[in-house]
Parts: sequence; C-alpha cells; structure tokens
Amino acid sequence: MHAVTAFWLSLFIAALILTGLPWSGILGTYINKSATYPQGFFSFDPQKPESTIPTKDVVNGVPWAAEQLPIPNSTSGMSGSISIEQVMSIGKNMELAPGYQIALPADEKGVYTIYSTTADLKKQTTLHIDQYSGKVLADQRFKDFSFMAKAVTIGIALHQGEYFGVTNQIICLMVCLGIILVAVSGVVMWWLRKPEGRVGSPALPKDFKMVKWVAVITNLLGIVFPLVGISLLIVLILDSLVIRRVPALKQLLG
Repeated sequence: MHAVTAFWLSLFIAALILTGLPWSGILGTYINKSATYPQGFFSFDPQKPESTIPTKDVVNGVPWAAEQLPIPNSTSGMSGSISIEQVMSIGKNMELAPGYQIALPADEKGVYTIYSTTADLKKQTTLHIDQYSGKVLADQRFKDFSFMAKAVTIGIALHQGEYFGVTNQIICLMVCLGIILVAVSGVVMWWLRKPEGRVGSPALPKDFKMVKWVAVITNLLGIVFPLVGISLLIVLILDSLVIRRVPALKQLLG
C-alpha cells in the first residue's frame, strides 16, 4: 500500500507540488516576477501616468499572471467618476467572458479593475480603467502572457481541477487520497516495526558515504525551497548540539 501507491502516484504528486509552487510565499513571489515581468507582454495606453503598485496589492482574486501588473493612476476629471453601469458597458465592448468581477477605485487616483478568471484560460482578462474618463489604461489577456506565464497559468488550472472539467477534478482527488494513504501507511509501518521503548530512527551504517550528487541536489533544494533548507539546518543543529550530547535522547532515538 505504501510503496506501490507512492511509486505509481509519484509523477502526479510531483506535478501537484510543482503547480502549487506559484502560490507559495517565498518561491512563488520570484516565480511570478520572473514569469510576468511587466515590460513588453501586455499593452498600456502610452499616455497613461506610470505606477509601480502591483495589482495584487490592491485587488484580490485577479488571474495569477496579472498579480504583478502595475496599476496605473486615473487622471482627475471635472465630471466625476463614471458609473458601474458604464464600466460594465466597457467590459461588454471589450468582449470579456461572462462572470467577470469589478474592483472599485481605492482612492481618487485609483482605477476600476475588471478581471475575468474564467476556466477558459484563453478568455482570462484583466483591465484597468480610468475612473473619470473610462479610458482602458491596461488590457492584459492570455495571449499577452509570456511562455512561462502561460505554462504556469495552465499548471494552476490543472492544480485546481479546472482545465478539463470533472475528469481533472477526479484525478486531483485520487492523487490527494493517494498522498493521505502513503502518509498514513508510513506511520502504521513505523508503529509496527519500531523497537520497544525507542523511536526507532534508522541507525547510520558504519561504512556510510554520502553520494556527492545526492548532497548537491539536497543543498540545491534547500536553497530553492528556503523552508526545506531551514528545516534541514534545524535538524542538523539539534542532532549535533543536543541529541548526540544527551545519552537519554540518543538512546530513545536509536
């Protein structure tokens, strides 16, 4: 149950992990900035005032590739802000997919943001609209994404079970159930095998030699995934400074 399930699901588990990384707190930020670097893959009105505030800092729920899209500033007008109905009309004229959302301007310099997170990736759109003139200041669509942003967007849709409907959801469900089975069966095996009165950690073989490429991969993973690296360092420090120096702990852990 443990080994066979893990073997057959390993590629799916790896795919699920990799497609989830763009949402992680540290690595995900760098992936997003690398995949959606703002120069040259979406169109801006050349007359718009510049801004360096990313969309994700003002609007929640925009498509992943639009999170780093800089929000432009509205140019104050004498007639006041346009109405929601006018914003909806702009969205209709821009042929947005049904089910889009509208974020209101955050302040007097803010913009209306219309964004569609439809499961049809080719129809995902993010618009920033001047709240006074109704001019479209930014128009970002799937076709404007970089190759990396398109790949990540497709990966996210697969991860969420949206790319090819119910079948996608069933596959993700089976993978998740498989992960639970592997974890639970691992604990059961440990419980059945552990020596009486000890945790039963595997003893280090006397002739053990660390394979160089394994050490290199481990170190690289510790750098690419900082929380993994920190965890490894904590274990090494505890092992060297505490466990090896306290006989009772050394005996308990085997």
